[in-house]
Amino acid sequence: MTQAVDARVAAPGGGEAATAAPRKRKRRDDFRWKLILLLPAVLVVLTFTILPLLWTLGASFTDFHLFLHGFQKDVPVKFVGLNNWIDVMTDQFFWHTAKNTIVFSVATVALELVIGLAVALSLRNITRGQRFFRVWFLLPLFLSPVAVGMIVGRMIFHEAVGPVNDILRDVGFAGIPWLSQAKWAMFTLIMVDVWQNTSFMVLLLYAGLMSIPDELYEAAKVDGASDIQGLFKITLPLLAPVAMVAILIKGLDAFKVVDIIKVVTGGGPGNSTESLTLNIFDTSVRSGDISVGAAGGFILLGIMTIFVLIVLAVSRRYVSTLTD
Repeated sequence: MTQAVDARVAAPGGGEAATAAPRKRKRRDDFRWKLILLLPAVLVVLTFTILPLLWTLGASFTDFHLFLHGFQKDVPVKFVGLNNWIDVMTDQFFWHTAKNTIVFSVATVALELVIGLAVALSLRNITRGQRFFRVWFLLPLFLSPVAVGMIVGRMIFHEAVGPVNDILRDVGFAGIPWLSQAKWAMFTLIMVDVWQNTSFMVLLLYAGLMSIPDELYEAAKVDGASDIQGLFKITLPLLAPVAMVAILIKGLDAFKVVDIIKVVTGGGPGNSTESLTLNIFDTSVRSGDISVGAAGGFILLGIMTIFVLIVLAVSRRYVSTLTD
């Protein structure tokens, strides 16, 4: 027995070979358990995301109509190729709603970024009541967009009995047609979204500010730097990656806006505030033209993908410039 042990130890790689097999078996068992545990999540993603996405893509190349093919099973669905995509791409109203969406998205993201940065800087620098104001500024984020649209958009900005116009009339100004004129209706929607979603910017930017070491500011003050120089030389460069992530997330959310617009203006007056998402919803659900709505949805996905690529390209260049 001793000779067998000695021979196994003396053999080149004998000890490693003896322990390699159990390790491989353990790794194989771990891999199987990981697959088993991941299987429910994979099934959920396939069922509620991938499969509907593929079905919608296929529907965009057919003449499928909800009120025709959805209720009459004997009517065949025909393949129409790129006709739906061409109809959407050449539809002036589609691009009108795309312009409204871009205006809304750019305005809301820009205002929320500036206001959110100002609030986050204030929260970082105050010494008393920091916890109270942190909770206070985050409260709008927990409210329903429908409730915010009804209370802030339709009640506060009501042209006849709203408190905003009442205050303007009390100080001698005429009431503003917040919801009955196109430019003021878009402005109202932007203000409603800014009121609610600036909290998201505050949350991310404040977290980014708290991750910046205080030693950097102390060293800068020792070198004679002012607060403004500290802001532009330390805070903004180190906060830039977080700000870009916030812009990306909020921009994608703004492109998909439908609830606030549906509640406050309904896309009006006329169709001056209708968004792409609301247009696709009306086409697909209210009109029942699933195939055209599916094509419009994928074009919206393409627009959002272009936006993501632009933000990523700008963020890489901007962050590298600031950190050089």
